[in-house]
Amino acid sequence: MILIGIRKIQKFGFDITVTKNILAERQLENVRLRIVTSENTEISNVEKFIDDEQTEITKINEREFDIKNIPLNTAKKFNAVIKTGNIEQQKTFKAITIRSEIYNDLNEMLDSKEYTINVVKPIVTLEQTTNKNKTYLEEGERIEYNYILKNSGTAPAHMKFVFNAPKDSKIVSELGTTDKVEKEVILNPFELKEIRIEVELGKNNGVDRVSISANAEIYNEYGLKVYETNPITQIVEKNASTKRKEDLVRQGKLKVSENEMKALRNRRG
Repeated sequence: MILIGIRKIQKFGFDITVTKNILAERQLENVRLRIVTSENTEISNVEKFIDDEQTEITKINEREFDIKNIPLNTAKKFNAVIKTGNIEQQKTFKAITIRSEIYNDLNEMLDSKEYTINVVKPIVTLEQTTNKNKTYLEEGERIEYNYILKNSGTAPAHMKFVFNAPKDSKIVSELGTTDKVEKEVILNPFELKEIRIEVELGKNNGVDRVSISANAEIYNEYGLKVYETNPITQIVEKNASTKRKEDLVRQGKLKVSENEMKALRNRRG
């Protein structure tokens, strides 16, 4: 039996039922059940569905349990709680096995069953670009940041996408936010999603050039940051028309009102 969808570092229940074979050569009163898992897994616990005093459940090690004195007057059902481990960095899934073995009171194996389960995981990548692929921008200019999220793994990815806008800018593509965008994202295996965010740059407050940067982060379903893009860094220059006007005033080639002069002085700091 193969189950698809068990995620890494996750606990799941696995039911095992022991029944009497009517073709057995002799009466079976007390049998033993042995449960063993493959590497990179752990049997957290084994519970019996019907309580009886004589059945003993013993943990041998993290991957093996022994259940003794199982009366077979009726079918007996047990639940093994299995905890999966990590998957190697470059792999999208890992097969694990759960093996159950039945022994009689003479310690002879009567039957065995082995189950294969695929442990899966998401693999999320994030690409970032901008529609203004240049070093210098102007005050008040609008710039679009584009992000492509892709899940190349074998399990759905539940995450939070966070965009950090440049300082003193305003996000114009999203309602109710100014400097940060947060989105809950679910990506199925091999699915991709594009996020576009438009930003209007702020004023330099009298400074000729200001360095700005923007980036994005991904947090997993447990709130842990798992990925952060390198910042897109650019330089915002004073608006060209404003700068030209200041130059003309300084050269005495342009006269402005007192209020305009105060505004220019404030821009110069």
